[in-house]
Amino acid sequence: MKPDLGRTIELIAQKKLEAFAETHIDGELVLACLDTGIFYALKGTGLAIWRLIDETPDVNALKAQLAKAYHSSTEICGPDIDSFLRTLEESQLITITNEP
Repeated sequence: MKPDLGRTIELIAQKKLEAFAETHIDGELVLACLDTGIFYALKGTGLAIWRLIDETPDVNALKAQLAKAYHSSTEICGPDIDSFLRTLEESQLITITNEP
């Protein structure tokens, strides 16, 4: 069972470094999933979340930091962040666990 991102327990997002290659092109970060061959382009908020995973793998802290950066609240932006993190997880680019 996958962890519920909306719960208040500590969840950790970690990049699956062995699963992708990345490069910067024209202000975007392009990710290639090595298992599927699918490419993803991240910019704006998506890129900010991707970078924050390295600095702040705790999902709740990541949401708080992003909400502050965008002058919002975790109640407003949290569901969108959860959705994006789930997309990254389903794309096999990150894992989300309740353990560090």
